[in-house]
Amino acid sequence: MSKRAAIYGRVSTDLQRDNFSIPSQVAECVRYAQKLGYPLVGDLYVDPETGLDTRPGNGAIPAYVDDYSSRELSRPGLDAALRYLEDVGFDVLIVHSLDRLARDPYIRQTIEREFLDRGAKVEFVLGNYEETPEGEVRKDLDATFAKWENAKRVERCNRGKKRKAESGKFVSGRPPYGYRIDPKAPGGLAVDSDEAEVVQRIFRLFIEDGCSLRHIAQLLTEEGITPQLGGDKWVSRAYRKSCATLCMLAIASTTNTSGMVTD
Repeated sequence: MSKRAAIYGRVSTDLQRDNFSIPSQVAECVRYAQKLGYPLVGDLYVDPETGLDTRPGNGAIPAYVDDYSSRELSRPGLDAALRYLEDVGFDVLIVHSLDRLARDPYIRQTIEREFLDRGAKVEFVLGNYEETPEGEVRKDLDATFAKWENAKRVERCNRGKKRKAESGKFVSGRPPYGYRIDPKAPGGLAVDSDEAEVVQRIFRLFIEDGCSLRHIAQLLTEEGITPQLGGDKWVSRAYRKSCATLCMLAIASTTNTSGMVTD
């Protein structure tokens, strides 16, 4: 009987879901499973082209994906894989490389034990680790080096961000909904007129009409307005922070220089 396999992929932030990391991780894991004759199982799916969550069918790949730091033990995708393992079962969790599971040796070992205790072994596409004491040492060395390399990368990145912030520029990542990156604009951001209308409408519905975020999401989805992350469905968490920011701006606009709210 063939071993059933589930795929796990990870990037550090939701901004990275827009690049090619998840599609490439999933593609390599699929090839690994095909090579070893593992049928893929799971109850969550990703689009093989975009790496974004999707529904089953139309070439979707069963895979559990997180946009969380590897320092986190509890991650939505990883937790969902564990639940599926407990409820339905599978034999192997395929991960592209060791640092996609965790860079810290202790966290990596803890996660591997969580799956092993439930009957599934973690296998890595890259690394070719043997099930021997020497293989475990290799895993620890690779994880330690990956952890050091990531710390140096973060240091370089933060240094560049600090310099950019000190010059009054938009630091990095996806611009807030309603804006687009424009190096010539003040602060490096320019207003996107089409998205700005949607932002203003969300503000009115949320603040003036008292609509819930869930209701607003349903309205925007029904009207076919494209969400910031693409796709055809709005979810309230996608603009929860935007609504909070708008509320603070509204309060600030009604506050005078002495800090008292005006009529």
